[in-house]
Amino acid sequence: RERPHYPPEERFAILALKARAGWNVAECARRFLVTPTTIAGWNRRLDEDGKDALVKPRVPVNKYSNRVAAIVKMLHVKAPHIGRRRAAAMLARAGLTLAASTVARLKKRTLAPSSAPNPPPTCSSGDRGEATRVVRAKYPHHLWHVDITTIGAVGRALPFWPYALFNVWRFSWHIVVVVDHFSRAFLAFGVFKKEPSGRDLCRVLDGAIAKAGRAPKHIVTDRGSQFASEYLAWCTKHDVKPRFGAIGRHGSIAVIERFIRSLKDEHLRRVLIPFANKKLVAQIDAYQHWFNEHRPHSALAGKAPREASRRRKRRVTRIEPRPLFPIPLDEKNVRRCEDIELVVHAFDGFAHLPVIELRANG
Repeated sequence: RERPHYPPEERFAILALKARAGWNVAECARRFLVTPTTIAGWNRRLDEDGKDALVKPRVPVNKYSNRVAAIVKMLHVKAPHIGRRRAAAMLARAGLTLAASTVARLKKRTLAPSSAPNPPPTCSSGDRGEATRVVRAKYPHHLWHVDITTIGAVGRALPFWPYALFNVWRFSWHIVVVVDHFSRAFLAFGVFKKEPSGRDLCRVLDGAIAKAGRAPKHIVTDRGSQFASEYLAWCTKHDVKPRFGAIGRHGSIAVIERFIRSLKDEHLRRVLIPFANKKLVAQIDAYQHWFNEHRPHSALAGKAPREASRRRKRRVTRIEPRPLFPIPLDEKNVRRCEDIELVVHAFDGFAHLPVIELRANG
């Protein structure tokens, strides 16, 4: 119960004495009041990595304090729908670099009551297991994705009978979305009471060009009825090459479909779908600004779409909360601080669209 703890120098001396006296592992463990497994572990580390492998500080240099764990827990409470990878990316943008596995581990850590702080991407097309064609964007606004989705009163639309009847009632909306492939930026959208026509679609694309300042070289869509004669004439007018996803092929329009899922899961299914068109436009407009400015994207290595479109590296002062962790001399913009505070802002009043900030006290 009160077995001794030997510092690194004594561990090496014990192994040297064991070799000089000719003791086996069990005899050496009995004489120094440790288990044979401990002696065998010392021997293994000595054989594999040399004498320096036995040097182990009493306090781990890479262990995060309960303060950091409390920040992770608070972020999970403020935004419970955010997963570990998204949480790690958002904290990294604020200056605290944690791995996704570390976020998951800290979220499970039990804390004392006093520990809480104060209040270029690719798109593949083709079936799995088959040879795939890869769509690449070389620069911002080189390739756009366009699609149309339907949202109902409860944040979803069911296309099969008899539930498809709810898609045509007065609380159902059709939304056209435009996404840039290179930066994953949410460029433009249009909200319509009825299924939009090709002319409506072209008006949304004209708005996207006005915001982007240029037309794309390619646009990838599905084979819906809106992407017919009027749309093809619009593409010819603006020197855009239309490209269509393969019917029945997994991943042919994966980028835009994944974005629509994020739009619904992260925002539209967490708010009441309004009856007025202007209110819904304002809700989607808030998500558009939050998505482009503050939401880290896994395909962009944790960057927000606006940062990727500007091709600038965001300068963030990294906070190192571990007091004993070594910082390389050539690493700049690093501040060592144990007392940090998490501040979560609700973007435009929506609590499910968090904007986080880390404040270093002291």
